[in-house]
Amino acid sequence: MRKLGQLLAVTAFAVGVSAGAAPAVTLQDYQDKPIVTAGDLAMLCAAKPDGGVGTAAVNFCHGYARGAIAVQLLREAATRRPLKLFCFPDPAPAPGPTLEGFAAWVNANPAHGREKAADGLFSFLGEKYPCRK
Repeated sequence: MRKLGQLLAVTAFAVGVSAGAAPAVTLQDYQDKPIVTAGDLAMLCAAKPDGGVGTAAVNFCHGYARGAIAVQLLREAATRRPLKLFCFPDPAPAPGPTLEGFAAWVNANPAHGREKAADGLFSFLGEKYPCRK
């Protein structure tokens, strides 16, 4: 039942899109290369929703985060002694500000921008929402 609650927290985390100041995202940002690094993902998470490509970028960021987090929680649920990378509080944090925070964190820590996208996201979430030991 606890795992179901965590999965519901992920869903709550991934719902919604927030606006904010960010660089313009272009169609080439999608077409030139796949989203591979945390820097690539952060660029999309920092986009300004504009009803066009910027909105698509933010939606992609939120969808990617939701999927990556759901897979991680499913891995934890399938493991006898899971390695918890992060622990969301209850209630789950709002996704918009959290993912904007991820983008700012990557920009402030360029080495994290070179990590694989999910690894960078989980590193950020682990710092922001550490698990109690």
